Amino acid sequence: MLVITVGGFSSQRSVWLAALGLVLALVGLLVATGESVRHAERAASLAGAVEEPTADVYHPPGSRVWMTP
Repeated sequence: MLVITVGGFSSQRSVWLAALGLVLALVGLLVATGESVRHAERAASLAGAVEEPTADVYHPPGSRVWMTP
């Protein structure tokens, strides 16, 4: 990790500040992602979107629900 020291800052302090900035940025991304997912779920429930119950279920080839060309 490259850390550039400025005038009065020691190397150790700049490393800690960089780590703190990285942690705060990651926490911000997690919060933003959570809000985005929550907004999408709310919009889907308001629109009445319904998933097919068999969409995530594995069906072996040749079964009656297997898509045919």
